[in-house]
Amino acid sequence: MNTEHTRTLVLKSLLIGIPALVILSTIGGLTFVEALISTITLTLAAYLLGDMYILLQYGNTTATIADAILAAVTLMLFRAFGYPITTIGMVYTIVLLAALEGFIYHPYLLREIGIDTRV
Repeated sequence: MNTEHTRTLVLKSLLIGIPALVILSTIGGLTFVEALISTITLTLAAYLLGDMYILLQYGNTTATIADAILAAVTLMLFRAFGYPITTIGMVYTIVLLAALEGFIYHPYLLREIGIDTRV
């Protein structure tokens, strides 16, 4: 993994992973390990599918919507497999954070990996 991807993945982890970790482990009723597994999965799925594929193919708006959908699907899958994610409101909060993060983060990511969108 080159340094551009390392920096952008660390930034994505700070913007969505840390807030999601705090929400899941405090409000959500998950243990720290369960919350950590959930947020790592969420961050990697959003980065690999949302940022590295959808953003590059379809642009910021579509990728931001995809980040929100990926967050919802990931959290609901964890809930379906027995993780004690207690409220849908908590899921909506994380989905909203993912959408806001994408809106701010995607232009930075495109600049960092060398794609000029001003053409």
